[in-house]
Amino acid sequence: MKKALLLGIVAMAATVSFGAEKQDTKVKAKSTIVNNTRLQVSPVNIDLSQRAQKNVMKSAKTGLYYAKPAGALYSNFSKDNMGYYSTRIVVTPFTKFTFANKSDEPLKSLWHLNMYQVDQNGNVIERHNDVTEYKNEDGSFSNVLDAGYYMAAPTILNAAQTDSFTIGKETNSYWSGQAGTPNDVRDFTKVATDSISPLGYMDDHVYGGYAYGSLSTGWLIGNGQLNHPSNGVGTCFAMIQSYAKPMSPLYVEDIYVSVYSSTDTPIAEGKSLTMYICDTEKGDTLYTLTAKSSDVFGLEGPFNSDYTQTGVAYASKVLFSMTEKDVFGNEVKVPFVLDCAFDVIIDGFDKEGIDMGITGNDILPEDADEVEEAGFLVYYPEIETTYIHSYEGLGVNFTFTGVMDYAEVANSVSTQDGNSITDFNIIRVSNDGQSCSVDGQNAELAPGALVVTGMDWYDLDGNEYYYFDFGEDVDWIEATTATPGVYGDGTYGVTFTASPLGTEKGRHAVGYLKGRGVTSEVPVIVVQGEVNIEEVGIDNIKTENNSNSPVYNLMGQKVGASAKGLLIRDGKKFINK
Repeated sequence: MKKALLLGIVAMAATVSFGAEKQDTKVKAKSTIVNNTRLQVSPVNIDLSQRAQKNVMKSAKTGLYYAKPAGALYSNFSKDNMGYYSTRIVVTPFTKFTFANKSDEPLKSLWHLNMYQVDQNGNVIERHNDVTEYKNEDGSFSNVLDAGYYMAAPTILNAAQTDSFTIGKETNSYWSGQAGTPNDVRDFTKVATDSISPLGYMDDHVYGGYAYGSLSTGWLIGNGQLNHPSNGVGTCFAMIQSYAKPMSPLYVEDIYVSVYSSTDTPIAEGKSLTMYICDTEKGDTLYTLTAKSSDVFGLEGPFNSDYTQTGVAYASKVLFSMTEKDVFGNEVKVPFVLDCAFDVIIDGFDKEGIDMGITGNDILPEDADEVEEAGFLVYYPEIETTYIHSYEGLGVNFTFTGVMDYAEVANSVSTQDGNSITDFNIIRVSNDGQSCSVDGQNAELAPGALVVTGMDWYDLDGNEYYYFDFGEDVDWIEATTATPGVYGDGTYGVTFTASPLGTEKGRHAVGYLKGRGVTSEVPVIVVQGEVNIEEVGIDNIKTENNSNSPVYNLMGQKVGASAKGLLIRDGKKFINK
């Protein structure tokens, strides 16, 4: 069962007061939150003795820890409670990420990448790879990962090697000043790129949640009333949770959250809750999602409880999504993209037929830059005022079914003799439209555009995750074919077929590669016949790599600029033959 949090009421100043009649005041308060006009938070202290102190990382207390990379997410458990054994930090492929050193003496810290292998006899082999030489000027550690690859989360040590920290672990099992053997080879935190999966801003593998708080129903945040010594009895009608901007555009299919209820019906038949996703900075409502009784799943219980009015509690999850009717009249989900700091707002706890408490989690030091304390909105009719209350250091861990995708077109490649081929994104189609190659290059060596993506181009059913958008006016490009491995592992060679040129002198089309919420910075330019490329008018055909930037291989390891194969510099892939 979840632990209880006892809310100690303290003196609170009024935040917003609307001089209107009772009903209108409440409607206006809701409208204010929907439009994300942020109200001043009135903190409500909790009895910290009720908190699970074990959830506080020891190394943060001793002045040695680092923060999760900005905008990176955790791999959470799925809707059916399936997931990876250990903590997994998800980053965008081919994109630099940094573990910011938050230690008291960051320049004296040491960095290790500690991995475990199993030999042919099943024995665990421990590897301590000192990567301190690669730390940044401020003592932080950066890296880049290819799509589909993973690495161990770094371990940070103090100069004396008497204390250490690895994200996602209560205590660090990888370094204690002496080499040791882990209890389980799977028991190390990973940094990975991933396909569409359950993602969250807070790790649900390590930290316990809280279900009970100060509302009359016993809930932490949800339906119920709050008895304030000065303001009287107020009703909770909404909640708000703010998150930082994701590392790259976050493509979302749906959102779900863990809840508790005092009956087996958190949302009654015919009732619903509304979720608003709002731009934190601009205050705009970006998307509106709903959850109905059919969106409650994974119901467990009843469990005996001393905190609910019924003496029992049920655990479940509630799923929010945007939907529309397809051509057959069936309701289908509508995905959306998040590319800014945003607020998640749930409205409607005060509706008849809603019996629900949202669970909360500790905001640990490594996540504090990305997650704000969750607020719950209480309307006090006696003073016609709405307050936002919060529990100290507590947030709500919503899970997003989604992906941080990547899609890019190479505009130059390096050859084995050290030369660079520019304009690699210009593809010439034959006059009959049936063959193509990189403009000015041998068709056998450069049959088409070099494309790098965050996921496989095709799903198991042969549907495309990626496509080139040439605009509505281009109808002469008939087909696009993506062939894996043409230019090396993790790449696609993309070719185009077109209708015959006919009597036209020449034509061209500019297309950008699009994936799940992402668009390539570099376009592909398909030409047929006589075309003056300089008159095409594309400003970003050529982007030069900084030759002084570090170079990485597909394992995220730093290598010399003379290394051969598919390499990464400044987050961009290039081939060095």
